[in-house]
Amino acid sequence: MEAERMTWPNWHDGEEGNGPIVERYHVRSYPSIFIIDAEGKIRNTHARGKMIDELVEKLVAETEANQAAK
Repeated sequence: MEAERMTWPNWHDGEEGNGPIVERYHVRSYPSIFIIDAEGKIRNTHARGKMIDELVEKLVAETEANQAAK
């Protein structure tokens, strides 16, 4: 990860198509991108490019608003 300058969380699931993440989340292609909210719920599995940033920004705003309301 350091050599490739990956600064975001990554998981390796072992052999392709044969790991616990593949089985639990029904991963069918690589790379697979899951947008997960603050509660750990998968909110999107089809985002690519700029849409990822937009979805993450929306979820961060929702989380901040929910925390401020408490």
